[in-house]
Amino acid sequence: MSADNLITASDGVGYDALIFDWDGTLVDSREVCFDGLSRALADVGTRLDPQWYWPREAIASPDMLLLWEQEFGPLPEPIDEIIVRCRTYVMKAAPQLLVVDANVRIARAAQARGQRLAIGSNSSTNTVAAGLAATGLAAFFDTWLPGATFRPVAERPLPTSSCSQPSACRPSRNDAWYTRMPTLVSSPHWQRG
Repeated sequence: MSADNLITASDGVGYDALIFDWDGTLVDSREVCFDGLSRALADVGTRLDPQWYWPREAIASPDMLLLWEQEFGPLPEPIDEIIVRCRTYVMKAAPQLLVVDANVRIARAAQARGQRLAIGSNSSTNTVAAGLAATGLAAFFDTWLPGATFRPVAERPLPTSSCSQPSACRPSRNDAWYTRMPTLVSSPHWQRG
């Protein structure tokens, strides 16, 4: 994983909580996710072209398959069924996940300071749970924010007063708002300011 994808600014000091994105921040899951979706599509006789996949890798797999159908026509099986198989393959491959050591060091240091840690991810509950168990990272995190879809935001704490209504916030701000404390959201999708 290139250094451009790693957290560059904060060690988390001064925040009550840190929220880490799962894929690409805590673990490098690129190959595992590609292989899982590729195998799930191969099961229905469809080849996943790597040149089509890689520019879209940050898109959630169900959304990616919707794009596929818009470009190439209907898949031979419902997307939901393909995704169930994809997740099964990803969970079985969880031991192959590569931990992003630089970001895990930040999490460990924050835990030692008594800060709360959370994972935000749009990955399925079972997929993240399998990855946490396989990597040994489960012990570090207090909670998981399912359905989090991090998008670029400035790298700064989020005051609890900044979102009067969760629906008015962008998703990553929304996730931080729910913690009701100054929170740093760590994601590979940082907006460089």
